[in-house]
Amino acid sequence: MDKQAVYEYDQPTATFVFTPTGSTNTSPSVPVRLNIPSGGTANYQVSVELPLNTPQLTAYEVPVTAFIDFNSDGAIGFTDANGDLIYTPGEETSPANTTINRVYTGFIRLQKVSRILPGTGPAVLSGQETFNANPKTPAPGNIIEYQITYTNISTPQAGTSTNAILNASNLVITENGTTGTNTWARDNDNNGVIDTSNVPTTARDTGGGTISYSPTNDGQGTTAASDVTQYVDTVVGPIAPTATQTFTFQRRVN
Repeated sequence: MDKQAVYEYDQPTATFVFTPTGSTNTSPSVPVRLNIPSGGTANYQVSVELPLNTPQLTAYEVPVTAFIDFNSDGAIGFTDANGDLIYTPGEETSPANTTINRVYTGFIRLQKVSRILPGTGPAVLSGQETFNANPKTPAPGNIIEYQITYTNISTPQAGTSTNAILNASNLVITENGTTGTNTWARDNDNNGVIDTSNVPTTARDTGGGTISYSPTNDGQGTTAASDVTQYVDTVVGPIAPTATQTFTFQRRVN
């Protein structure tokens, strides 16, 4: 007999509420029941559907509890003939096991910050010499150092070796100075000189990633054709849960 129980998360109460729509042969007091003989096994499937506009780079935890329903009331714990509660949720002696299913809306977070170095230009304004996401006002000769931090935000293995691990592999970070909101390889004032030029040998990845350049190979020029307008960092994987590395490159203000 097909058995399916559908639950929806209720934000005000922070609980999962049974939903009749979509449920089959189950109810709030009669969850999915499996009759498993001694030494036997049974399979079940859990599906999680997130609503539209769900925030990204977030882990959503869905606990699934398996327990022995001694008195068929659909609840963990039961009372004896005298009305005394024998097992309660959370007791070490309670015959229940909770598995947490985590759904990730992406698990590699990228954060880009910058700072200003003096280079051959004037002194750096206070507050702009440290890495942050605030706008900067460099002067000619100053160097803008960009730093992209990439982090695996997933939860590391804990408790048992059967936990799944979300390692990240085949990660490639592309920084193009002429696309999107990037302007560091553009000639914004139309004077025939790009606004910043590559500082050779400064692009690096703390995780040992391989950096490639285009259109020149780590060269330096004053036009888009003679300078580097794109950096590609081929990250060394796998990136384990909670691991963090950085990709950094420098541009001199023309």
